[in-house]
Amino acid sequence: MEMIWQQVRKGFVVEDKTGRAWTVLEVKGDVFTISSPGQKTWTGKRSGPVKVVSQPAPQNDPAVEEATAKGLVALKFGGIEIYKQGKDKTKPKVTPVAFLEPGSLLAHLRIFHGAMSDEPSLAGLEKEHAALHGPEHKTADLYEPHVHDPDYETL
Repeated sequence: MEMIWQQVRKGFVVEDKTGRAWTVLEVKGDVFTISSPGQKTWTGKRSGPVKVVSQPAPQNDPAVEEATAKGLVALKFGGIEIYKQGKDKTKPKVTPVAFLEPGSLLAHLRIFHGAMSDEPSLAGLEKEHAALHGPEHKTADLYEPHVHDPDYETL
């Protein structure tokens, strides 16, 4: 199956131009560590198309396991992820652009803006939130520095 390297994850088996199979051992951004029986392990940047020979079953895929765990926590305990912190802890936290329900936006307002609200509707909370990001509020005025990233779900 033809894919691009950005879609490849740990556990995939890819094929090089000579037909040799390589197992993906690790993925860090666009740097891949791959290994082939009888060959040395290779680490380097990859991009563009790649032939995928096989991939792990969904139940063995770490990305699926993580998504399932997050879903179970949200369902059982009401836990909702409202930000992500990158490896560089000096950079601001990343938050979604839009929130799906009032509870997560209320949590965002409290944690990132130090604000509270009695507004029950998502639409009303969105207006309050937008005002807190208005030009009269400088970035330094934010309670917790953050950026709203449209690609939040894929981070």
